[in-house]
Amino acid sequence: MNTNETHICRPSVDDLATIYEIHKRAFPGFFLTALGPVFLKGYYRAMLLKKDTIFLVERADEIIGFACGLEDAASFNFKYMKKNIKQLAFSVCLAVTQRPSILFRVFTRPQDARKQPHRLGMIHLLSIAVDPKASGHGTGSRLLEAFKTEALKRSFSEVYLTTDANGNEKANAFYLKNGFRKINSHSSGNGRLMNEYICSLNHLK
Repeated sequence: MNTNETHICRPSVDDLATIYEIHKRAFPGFFLTALGPVFLKGYYRAMLLKKDTIFLVERADEIIGFACGLEDAASFNFKYMKKNIKQLAFSVCLAVTQRPSILFRVFTRPQDARKQPHRLGMIHLLSIAVDPKASGHGTGSRLLEAFKTEALKRSFSEVYLTTDANGNEKANAFYLKNGFRKINSHSSGNGRLMNEYICSLNHLK
């Protein structure tokens, strides 16, 4: 995979299959991954088609990473789950046969969403992932910087995200290295300790 010449742009609907594959490889065992390709590609499709979403990919000879987020992530997630409740139920049933703990995550996820702050000028970075085959070449940092630049163009003043606190040292170090500061930690509905980070965009003005 050639990562020497890349560019960052908004993806098209035709890219959703590749975005799903990168998500699956980057986040094995995670809740959304366990729900399978139909549900997850539908989730990213809904985000992509929402005009106020920031959705970026880095391309080399193919897509090697992506980042996406929006202002009111909790509301978006709730509305998407509600609108696609039948597909969610079907995906959960399939996932539970392999991982029974998934059922607990379904009921605790709304509690996690309520713990996320929402205020004027803040955009939530919901997902950033790099194909493991292309890691180590700065793709994540470039995507994060492009995301912040686009957020500033849209008059946002800060970027917010959450990530696992334990067993996730590489990701936590990555955010600190890229201008984020930890503002809080909280226990999610299923007992996972989550770190909350924020990055001010004032330095980009």
